[in-house]
Amino acid sequence: MNSSFQPVSADSFPMQYGGWTKQEKVNYWSEQLYRIRRHASEDGAPLDSVFNAKLIEHMTNIDANILNLLPEILIQLAKMEMTATAPIFAAFTARTQIALTETA
Repeated sequence: MNSSFQPVSADSFPMQYGGWTKQEKVNYWSEQLYRIRRHASEDGAPLDSVFNAKLIEHMTNIDANILNLLPEILIQLAKMEMTATAPIFAAFTARTQIALTETA
């Protein structure tokens, strides 16, 4: 085990997150969405069920500017899932009532 590894506590995460590049933030959120969508599916729920107000609240609590990153996050998520972006954007908008434009 690497002795220099320091787990990130919940209290220090927002400060660490604030120092990340835009791409690191996009990568983090797309990986988180990928994981929670898979967990939802394993529990028998639709993948898109994770797109909800609770998710947006959680994301906004960590990053007040998350809405600016969400198009890139969803594009990255689609790449990870090896699917088209349009269905993910449509599901996100339908479930959150937040209309996003695919910019990248």
